[in-house]
Amino acid sequence: MSVLCDKDITELCKKNPPLIDKYYDWEWQLQPAGFDLSVNRIFILDSPGTIYNGRKTNLLPKRHELTCNDEGLFELAKGHYVVQFCEELCLPNNVMALGKPRSTLLRYGGTLATGIWDPGFHGFSQCGLIIYNEKGINISKGASLLHMTFLLLSGESSGFQYNNIHKAVVNDK
Repeated sequence: MSVLCDKDITELCKKNPPLIDKYYDWEWQLQPAGFDLSVNRIFILDSPGTIYNGRKTNLLPKRHELTCNDEGLFELAKGHYVVQFCEELCLPNNVMALGKPRSTLLRYGGTLATGIWDPGFHGFSQCGLIIYNEKGINISKGASLLHMTFLLLSGESSGFQYNNIHKAVVNDK
């Protein structure tokens, strides 16, 4: 397994489908060993969710989308949010990704709850956004929050098993 460098990422983005599409600012976001994902939408959870074992359909929590102020900033108080990123990812079956919060977010009193992006994932990524700063944080649409590192597997995998197969439904309770 090896980490993809900026040149490898650029080459994979020239393919059809591209590794990364709908990015905010290519030159700013491309990094020597990864790519920074930028904020598109931020949500607040309004109800509990339910996660089941096996193949039973999970119940998503209800949520509502926050709007930016007149300066284009999301004004976030201390708490938990869900962030959706601008970039559409299309991982080949031999590439996985790991996401970590950018150090800027950490220094300002926030972090991201992330996971692993399996080979074959296709879509817009979402993560938990946790604000610890008692005074809150203002974040602009398009701000880079997540550093995505892409790793080349030793061979082809069977691909991400949940793309458009299991859709969670919203919990109406």
